[in-house]
Amino acid sequence: MPLGKFTLLTTLAVIPWSTLFVYLGYTLGDKWETIDEVAAEYTHELILAAIAVIVVYFLFKWYKSKKKGSAV
Repeated sequence: MPLGKFTLLTTLAVIPWSTLFVYLGYTLGDKWETIDEVAAEYTHELILAAIAVIVVYFLFKWYKSKKKGSAV
């Protein structure tokens, strides 16, 4: 990948993350250490959702490769 394209895409990808963390830092202020207590109730669901997305992705790739192989 050309360096210019890599730099552009990396910059575009880092902007939302940086904005999110700056916003969270500004909003939480001195209470940033208590985020564990607030986020703990959502952690389990987020992990399950991430696992589901990964499983669906691999099933889609597997189905696509199987379909492509049977067409030949």
